[in-house]
Order: sequence, then structure tokens, then C-alpha cells
Amino acid sequence: ALLLCTVFMITLTSCGGKPDGMSKAMHQIGKNALNIADQYISGEIYGDVAYERMEELYTQAKAQEEKECKDLGVDTLVGTDYWKDSSVSHDISMLSHSVMNAKHGSGAMSEVQEARDNLAETLGEK
Repeated sequence: ALLLCTVFMITLTSCGGKPDGMSKAMHQIGKNALNIADQYISGEIYGDVAYERMEELYTQAKAQEEKECKDLGVDTLVGTDYWKDSSVSHDISMLSHSVMNAKHGSGAMSEVQEARDNLAETLGEK
């Protein structure tokens, strides 16, 4: 019983890779966005820099989505092996928007944190 409990705890606490339904490329783009958000939240980079980098990642995410759709011959990733990629792309867009609002003073840093946490949850990084 002790061995079973130990195996169960290791399974729950292990850091798996990317979640099912997500491409490795999109998972990495999402992790890069988390890193930028963390740098911004901690004050390591300014809002302008964070926003610019976030927008670059959003562009990469949309390009990745389009590539996957083209490769699979579909219009949307729903129902494919990469169905979660659209969620990552959306979460990066929301995070970018939150950073823009915070840097202009029309949004709170708590909104950036919330958007960051949503992306982390999608990526299975929470």
C-alpha cells in the first residue's frame, strides 16, 4: 500500500511535458510567453518590451496554427491532435492585451497575472 501511495504521489507531482492535444511547437511558444509575463510582472522588463515580445509570440502562435491547419488539410484544429493549440494562441492574445492595458495604465497588474495564470493552466504548467 505504501508503494502504491508513493507511485501515486510521484504521478501527481511529476512535471510532464506538453499536455495531450498540443503540439510541441505551440507548447514552447506558450512557455516563452509565460517567461515574458513573469519578467514583466517581476519588473525585470518594461511594459513596452513585454508587449512587443508578446505580440511577436502571438504572431508565431497564429502562424503555427495556420501551418497545422494547412498540414492537416482542415480549417480549424477542433477535433485534431492539436486541438489545444487554439487555446494557447487565444491565451497569448489575452495576455498581450492585458500587458498593453497595464502599460498604458488602463488595466491592473492583477489582470496580467490572471491572464498569465490562464495560459499556465492551458499549458499544464500550474
